[in-house]
Amino acid sequence: MNQKQISSQRNKRISDQQISKQRLMPFFLLFCIGIILFSQNVAAEQSIPLLAVEENGNGSLGAGSTATLSLKIIPGTGKVYLDTFPLTKLDTQMSLRFARDIACQYSSQDCASSDFLYTLRADSSIVGGPSAGAAATILTIAELESITIPEKTAITGTINSGGLIGNVGGVKEKITAAGAQGITTVFIPKGSSHDEARTANRSIERNEKSENNDNNDTTQIQQSFFVSYGKYQGVIVEEIGTIEEALVAMGANVITKKDDAIVIGSSYSTTMKEVARSLCERTESLRNEIKEERNDNRSHNELLVSIENLTRDARAAQKENRFYSEASFCFTANLRLRSALYENISSAEFTQILNSLEALRVDREAPSRSVNNIQVFLIVQDRWDELQEFLHRAREENEKGNRKEANQLIAIAHERAFTVSIWLRFFDEDADTDAADEETGGNNAFDLKTACIERIEEANERVQYAKLYFPQFVQEAEQRIETARKHYQQNASAECIANAIQAKASGDVLLTSIGLREDRIAEVVQDKLASAARAIAAQKEFPILAYSYYEYAQSLLADDPGSSLLYAEYALEMANLDSYLHPVAGSRSPTDTVFNLQLSPTTYLFITGLLLGLALGSCVGLYALRLNRKKSKQDSEKETHESVKERREEESQNRHHPKKKKRRETSSR
Repeated sequence: MNQKQISSQRNKRISDQQISKQRLMPFFLLFCIGIILFSQNVAAEQSIPLLAVEENGNGSLGAGSTATLSLKIIPGTGKVYLDTFPLTKLDTQMSLRFARDIACQYSSQDCASSDFLYTLRADSSIVGGPSAGAAATILTIAELESITIPEKTAITGTINSGGLIGNVGGVKEKITAAGAQGITTVFIPKGSSHDEARTANRSIERNEKSENNDNNDTTQIQQSFFVSYGKYQGVIVEEIGTIEEALVAMGANVITKKDDAIVIGSSYSTTMKEVARSLCERTESLRNEIKEERNDNRSHNELLVSIENLTRDARAAQKENRFYSEASFCFTANLRLRSALYENISSAEFTQILNSLEALRVDREAPSRSVNNIQVFLIVQDRWDELQEFLHRAREENEKGNRKEANQLIAIAHERAFTVSIWLRFFDEDADTDAADEETGGNNAFDLKTACIERIEEANERVQYAKLYFPQFVQEAEQRIETARKHYQQNASAECIANAIQAKASGDVLLTSIGLREDRIAEVVQDKLASAARAIAAQKEFPILAYSYYEYAQSLLADDPGSSLLYAEYALEMANLDSYLHPVAGSRSPTDTVFNLQLSPTTYLFITGLLLGLALGSCVGLYALRLNRKKSKQDSEKETHESVKERREEESQNRHHPKKKKRRETSSR
């Protein structure tokens, strides 16, 4: 083979390699495009219709209107942004933040590593009110869980703790607007405004009777006005009470949370039974003391009757093993008896009691490793703070000369001091030591300071939201937030958490009461208790504080539903206490592992897309490389075959023409 042929073949191989690279280029571009598309999926956007009511200039409700709420979730630091046109009120923005919190809690996802970008577009000039809360929660859960929201479906209602959907106004106008916009299904809160339906009922009855004089049966309309009115507008209207019910009604493939039975910790039952026994024995002792010191008069008899009623309630609770309720009834009796005993104490006796109570100390540091001991500490510290407040007020009233008020306050302080001492029995002395000896090498403490800051932010946001509707009822909650801030500055993180949680719960109670009729309070409390029960049952370590409030809320439901609602809210908040506690940076809890990563569905989608893209690209690349090698081998074999053929032809010519061969050799020399 001559030099020219060799050079030609080399150039041909180079050309073939370039062609192979060009063939691979489309596959490489396809791979890159796939990765980009999967990356965009992480920030996929979904929307849901909102039903609103325009506001007239005098503040009254006008015609119904529609809006669109969209959400995009991107990597971030847990912030919530709202892009809105036209202008929205502050309560709408707060409602979205609240909805985000409820959605993240429902999905059991850590949303601290994502930012939530909401976009609101409306027809009405001003969109206000909390009625977008339920829709925003559904939208957020749909994005977090990769659920597709059905088309032409809307929901209206507030969102409350526990995933409960609350009543809103203007439901009739919203259904009208939904029908006009082609929305076929509208979900409204369970037990929607009774009065509004009754008022609007007469109008729809007249319209239907005028269209069909033979049909005078309005029983169905009377029973469920909004459902009937929806049919009149061509809209299917369905009442729902919780976010979970709404998701199921929308056809979402969600796992319904079971109402598992609460398994009461044996140590809790034993200790609480002893606490109740101590308080009720104290009741009997104080009652005997009253009988000895006071004459038989009307006030004395009324006091003893009230004590007998409380004692009866305590015995009934004991028979049902509701020991916290038993203890609470006896504590209330003790307060009344102690107040009667201290009603006429002298100034010297008052000073002696005050000094002895002020000298008390709780010689115990805040725990940071045991969830049980943290809960007990919160209880003790809350009662200790109350004790100090009552002592301070008692001294002030005494200095002002208000002896009656001072004596009553010192009586309450005395009994509160006793409860502090008995709650200390719940401390597990070995718990912190055992936790420190786990596989974490003694460094699995909880970061209470960070938890304190987070709880203050949550509580302040919730209370400010409630203040928009009930400014006259938030003073106590605001005071608790201020107390929590002071505890934070003093590095008393556990006390900070306790006050912030109670402030948040108070704000949630006020928000729950928006549009709530008095005759539905008991029903709402039952729903709250059901949510609390599920949360309590799901805990790995028995939540003594949450269960105590849960049990007491049940006891109050029949006679005092308002107070029962408050304690049900406390129970719901305290049941999630462990979710507020995060390990100190650089440490981990015994249940954590190196591979225990919390990833959102969109992140899983991106990773899956990346792996699939890599696999596809690798397969395509290997296949193309195989084709290239096969072709190179074929070319090489062809070149070899041609070379052998040429050599044989040359040898054949030499054999047949020896003179030419000799002449070539001579020429070469």
